[in-house]
Amino acid sequence: MTRRQLLLPVLLLAAYWARGQTLVNSAGASISSAAMHVEFSVGEIAVTTIQPNGSSPVTQGLLQPWDKAPFVITETSDPFVAQYGLKCYPNPAAEDLAVLTAYPDFETYQILDLSGQVLQQGRFNYQPVQVRNLPAGYFAIRLISKDQSIAKTLKFIKL
Repeated sequence: MTRRQLLLPVLLLAAYWARGQTLVNSAGASISSAAMHVEFSVGEIAVTTIQPNGSSPVTQGLLQPWDKAPFVITETSDPFVAQYGLKCYPNPAAEDLAVLTAYPDFETYQILDLSGQVLQQGRFNYQPVQVRNLPAGYFAIRLISKDQSIAKTLKFIKL
């Protein structure tokens, strides 16, 4: 086999391998400003960064980090919930919905549908609220303090 005959298959293989390592971000966008750069892709399931002991980080996924700055995920929490607790049960509910909180100054409640329309309201006396007359679906219960300075909302499902 001559050198010229060997060159063509090698070039074709090289082109195939080079193309095989290229991914196109077909459904996403890239947004830049002076302070930051954000790039996203629709359908990218996961990006994982692995840093073996003492070596450089290795990242897998379609979009690779372009900056050396660390990516930090922050968690937000409501100080009210941390101090007083706030939850409703059973969820999903069929007959009654109990709201558990240590905050002593809630006075009224409202039950809202997903569009924000008030379907039911009344005085909140820290006893279970009847939800048996509601149709099955997703709802929110909003608790409002006596001076109306605090309003807290919980989501629930009615069976």
